[in-house]
Amino acid sequence: MGPIRKASRPVVELMEPLFVLALKPDLPAGRITRDYDIEELLALVAESFGVPVRCHPDEPWSTLYSGPFAGNHEVRKDRLLPDHKFILYGHFDHEAKWANRAYTIDITKYLEWARGNSTLNV
Repeated sequence: MGPIRKASRPVVELMEPLFVLALKPDLPAGRITRDYDIEELLALVAESFGVPVRCHPDEPWSTLYSGPFAGNHEVRKDRLLPDHKFILYGHFDHEAKWANRAYTIDITKYLEWARGNSTLNV
């Protein structure tokens, strides 16, 4: 992620994608609108296809986590479906002990949805 310029809402001026998803306007967790900023879009995608994560044992689980970073992360294993693969993204600052926009994507769940074979319940 690049710098975020403050305006009436945060604006990402530069973003280098590490992973690209093809999305339809209607996701399992809601509808994408043109008014969404990057944070809202990430939250909707993470809620639709993610597994809750946290980066500090004293913090609550979240599908899009920003907060204290204890040097590692946990994924809610009880929310992982058998034989599903997931990836974890985010910015993890070891020096500042802070995780920013950490989220997971259940690749299997996403691919099933994209192919129209999904019975997702978010």
